[in-house]
Amino acid sequence: PAVNRAGDRVSKRLTLGLMKESLEQDPGSLHRVFQQVLDLSEEKLDELDVLLRRTPLTAIITAAKRIADRLEFLKGLEMLLFTPESTATLLERSQLHRILASETWVFGEEYNVMGDDSSLTTVLKAHVDALGREELVVSEPVRDERGRIQIVDIALGRALQLNHARREHLVVELKRPSVTLGRD
Repeated sequence: PAVNRAGDRVSKRLTLGLMKESLEQDPGSLHRVFQQVLDLSEEKLDELDVLLRRTPLTAIITAAKRIADRLEFLKGLEMLLFTPESTATLLERSQLHRILASETWVFGEEYNVMGDDSSLTTVLKAHVDALGREELVVSEPVRDERGRIQIVDIALGRALQLNHARREHLVVELKRPSVTLGRD
């Protein structure tokens, strides 16, 4: 009866195809999908219909999965940074740094990695290259005010949307959670 209620031939074919798939594959997963769709309010069904007219279902699933994965990542990161058991043992360079270097979207989707665990000299050269300023030459190692060569944890850069000639950079200095930050 449900198949006969489907209006056109394409809808009937889709319904039969879904039923066949659910019987052959994992009936539980398709049951969950059907149950979720059946539980939608009329307003949410209309929103889903509009979304499906504008975007393929696979694209919606991909976007939703990316969001769910990122929310899960942020929950895990929060646990690492703020649970006493983790903060006591989490290491900056070999653990926290590696985690965040592979998930730089945390600092902004628009940024690209310009340096990861690189010297300040390397980061400056990348910046000069990004500007396209061949006349600026970095010939000596860049040192801090004490004369030491410093390592930049993560350097990110982006071209500004309205003015691609202008660039914005973000330098991330990581510290393990057990380190108390102060003025020094």
